[in-house]
Amino acid sequence: MGSAPATHVRPGPIVIVLGLLLAALLTPSPRAQSGAAPDTRWVGTWMSAQQIVEPGNLPPAPGFADATLRQIVHVSIGGRTLRVRFSNEFGSAPLTLAAARIARASGGSAIDPATDRALTFGGRPAATIPEGAALLTDPLDFDLPPLSNLAVSIYVRGAPPHVTGHPGSRTTS
Repeated sequence: MGSAPATHVRPGPIVIVLGLLLAALLTPSPRAQSGAAPDTRWVGTWMSAQQIVEPGNLPPAPGFADATLRQIVHVSIGGRTLRVRFSNEFGSAPLTLAAARIARASGGSAIDPATDRALTFGGRPAATIPEGAALLTDPLDFDLPPLSNLAVSIYVRGAPPHVTGHPGSRTTS
């Protein structure tokens, strides 16, 4: 039995999937095929297993309503284009993201302001994710080195009582 040849993923577009709220995705660099249009594919670089957050792991009142959350994610592969996948798959009502931003993290909850960029949804700065659904941001040109930390900041308006998340992360967000 022979072994499969090793493949190398070159940095390029990336998708980042962030729980509650957040998931991230990256796309590797486009590869030309015999003069044809580039073959671009999205590759996940960070994700957490999504679940309904039980009451004991929810934040105290007022919860996530009208709050800004910043999650720091440590990516595996890097890339030049990214998208973020926000999840409301276990939410009990629509979830409104009034704004979302991304930047390289610079330690703790701090960001590198020179890399701070707005995320958009169909060209708009805000979006509402229906109950039981997920939503991808528009692709964003963003130079993300492999094994770096990325800060995703989300302003949530009117979060549902039951939210999607990954409460077992064992990290401060």
